[in-house]
Amino acid sequence: MPGTHQLGVTGIAGNCRLDGDNPRAASVTAGDTTAVAFTVSCAQPPAAAGTLQVTIATAGAEPDADGYSIAVDGGPAQPTGINASITVGSLAVGTHTVRLSGVAGNCNAQGGTSRSVEIATNATARVAFAVSCEATTATIRLLATTTGDSLDADGYQVSLDSGATRPLGINDTITIESVAPGSHTVALSGIAQNCQLDGDASQTFFIGAGVRLDVKYALTCSAPPVAPPPASRIAFSSLRNGVRDLYVIDPDGTGLTNLTRGTLEGPGSVRWSPDRSRLLFLAGARTDIYSINADGTGLTNVTNTPR
Repeated sequence: MPGTHQLGVTGIAGNCRLDGDNPRAASVTAGDTTAVAFTVSCAQPPAAAGTLQVTIATAGAEPDADGYSIAVDGGPAQPTGINASITVGSLAVGTHTVRLSGVAGNCNAQGGTSRSVEIATNATARVAFAVSCEATTATIRLLATTTGDSLDADGYQVSLDSGATRPLGINDTITIESVAPGSHTVALSGIAQNCQLDGDASQTFFIGAGVRLDVKYALTCSAPPVAPPPASRIAFSSLRNGVRDLYVIDPDGTGLTNLTRGTLEGPGSVRWSPDRSRLLFLAGARTDIYSINADGTGLTNVTNTPR
């Protein structure tokens, strides 16, 4: 994989030494081969020797990302993982000191980073280090719950501390990790006009290391009002040549049309239907309610008052 990587040598015997850093950085370029050389020199192993096995166990919310190093008696440091075991052979019989290094500031080695161990002939001595790590950052979860009608189709947008916005679905959860402890502000935007948020869209809070904070947004949407069709024609009653009829006309004064043509007595009080396809009006000796299509067809006596 291209990039900078750390390479290290482990399993170095007690009678051997490695020159230079261990581990050491190596830059890898795509398509190229990068060579990393380690030089190890070894002396004659002691006549009476034993083996040391070192085990490291790490627990906690935010373990050390780059691992540790183990050294015996000031010898070469050998890199090791955060949950690993390393073996050092050819150690002279007697008392030795094992040191753990590279422990991150948020981690603590129980009992310290140094152990004294007794090596016996042809035997394996064991040393264990238990490391616990505390969180240095916090986590924020943003949860949206939307109910009602005509829900916001494109969802919402959220931002942290006026940073870049990110999408949040109408019934969704997103998690923001590695948030620095301290005061922060989250803001919800992109709410449709027919939706109502319960509470404030912008919320400020203090969050500590290792804490997961849930920020909940509850929204309710209602069906937006249906706008009436545009008023393409004007309806009115007019007395002309001694006869009152119902007329429609275009807003510019053209297209005058007589809908009733003298068939009813005194039509008036005209109203459009909500979809503007029909008209309702009062007419007749008993002032019945009539309806008629906008083109003059379909005349109907709605109330039909008996004579």
